Amino acid sequence: MPSLDGATILMLEPDPDDQFITTSVISELAYPVQVEFVNYGHEVFGYLEQFYEQHHSYPKLILLSMPANVAEGAELLRRLKADKRYQHIPVIVLTGVRRASVIKECYELGASSCIQKPDSAKDTHAKIANFFKYWLETAELSS
Repeated sequence: MPSLDGATILMLEPDPDDQFITTSVISELAYPVQVEFVNYGHEVFGYLEQFYEQHHSYPKLILLSMPANVAEGAELLRRLKADKRYQHIPVIVLTGVRRASVIKECYELGASSCIQKPDSAKDTHAKIANFFKYWLETAELSS
């Protein structure tokens, strides 16, 4: 496994239940990462700036739970990928929207991956586990 001890993942996720499920699966799988949550899109840039001031680096991944207002989520993704400071950070979009046009737009805006949110707890656990296996064990992430 690549050295990720202490790596931070930033997740935009306002739902406390989804936050709990995510941290529970990470804990269960014993990944040496810290997931930091923000609840609103406007908090993402402030968090990234503060993180950089403290660590002189950025989180390894950004998980963007696409809000019900897809245009708002798309604008956040557009801003992240337009900013030279953050372009290198993979942004993974999590969405409950089941429209191919939304997925296409996310990829056009620079999403590294788009993941459909499952409907059941069992499927959610499996999808989170597969996601972290790929991004933390297979993919090479920048420093």
